[in-house]
Amino acid sequence: MARGPESGPPSVSNWPAKPIRPTDTVQHKKYSELVVRLIDDFQQRFEDFRKHTDIMKLVSDQFHVDPTGAAVKYQMELTDIQNDSDLKRAFSEQDLLSFDTS
Repeated sequence: MARGPESGPPSVSNWPAKPIRPTDTVQHKKYSELVVRLIDDFQQRFEDFRKHTDIMKLVSDQFHVDPTGAAVKYQMELTDIQNDSDLKRAFSEQDLLSFDTS
């Protein structure tokens, strides 16, 4: 429906007024406790990542891990991998996912 110039600007009285919520009805304490609980849950859920950082680095970046800091069963393998120039070149030319599947 087109409006003519004689009809003037639209009236704001056609729109319902948004109710203003008094600040004393907002449950600040409830939401604060929920946020604290979410933070605690997040930290507990991802705690294993912090525990296993060394192993994840070993898997994701074998060329920059100090073999002497790795578990004894991985030290010789890491040394061999890090001294293989073909593997180093392939690692630098590809992304991690492509490198691990090749």
